[in-house]
Amino acid sequence: MRTPEGWVRAYLARGKVAGKGRSWEEQARHYLSRFLAWLRAHGCQDLSEATERRLFAYLIAESKRKTRHKDRRPLARATLNVELRVLRGFFRFLVRNNAVLYNPARDVNLGKHARRTRRAPGREEMERFLSIPGTGPACLRDRAIVEVLYSTGLRSQELCGLDLQDADLGGGVVTVRKGKGGKGRMVPIGKRAVKAVCEYLRNGRPALNPSVPALFVNRSGRRLKPYDVGNLVKVRSRKAGLEPLLSPHLLRHAFATHLLENGASIRHVQAMLGHVQIQSTQAYTHV
Repeated sequence: MRTPEGWVRAYLARGKVAGKGRSWEEQARHYLSRFLAWLRAHGCQDLSEATERRLFAYLIAESKRKTRHKDRRPLARATLNVELRVLRGFFRFLVRNNAVLYNPARDVNLGKHARRTRRAPGREEMERFLSIPGTGPACLRDRAIVEVLYSTGLRSQELCGLDLQDADLGGGVVTVRKGKGGKGRMVPIGKRAVKAVCEYLRNGRPALNPSVPALFVNRSGRRLKPYDVGNLVKVRSRKAGLEPLLSPHLLRHAFATHLLENGASIRHVQAMLGHVQIQSTQAYTHV
């Protein structure tokens, strides 16, 4: 008989077989681990004890949990809805495998959240952000990273997954082998970003003693992680005097918005961003 943790592992394994990406796996593992810990703290040792009433109590507790944001805000409605979707999918899997009798999350509805309007950084702000001076291997790398993010609209996870062979600088194209949902795509890269990457490859990357084929490596010569990319974007934002601080996601938003302002079609932008649904692209743009 499987333990609750065993069922979580089986669910994640099933997701891999179904072609769900790493981001889905990390998200599901995080939320399911929190839920199992809460159940145990409230005297529940078996998943069959997770009733609809207990699920409501858990979500109420989660709604009061503070974020790591500097102003310690409660979790957003959007975050709670994501967590609910994870739980609903997990219990659906359990029902299909006869581990529980019914899905307690099936009829739980938190209501729709109001979509927040994202303000893309303006062109002047982007120029200040991109033009931060600096020398040395890490500075050359950071400059190349932000130029690529703004020029291609890649997600930070996608950028970290790039290998040397994925950057066709002569052809002006970057190949994303495995984007969100396991889908790949080819994205054009601008001349300014190509120049920054070439300078990094000549004078930055070799000095970092790379031990992996990754395009962007850390000071230990290993592949960068999305967390590292988010940090360097924040540091450059502070140096540029930008408020609020930028994030890799906002650079993606700026990429899409500025393309549309220059007359690109939304379908073209959709393909470059790797969106399946056009609604996902529209959420990035307010032109």
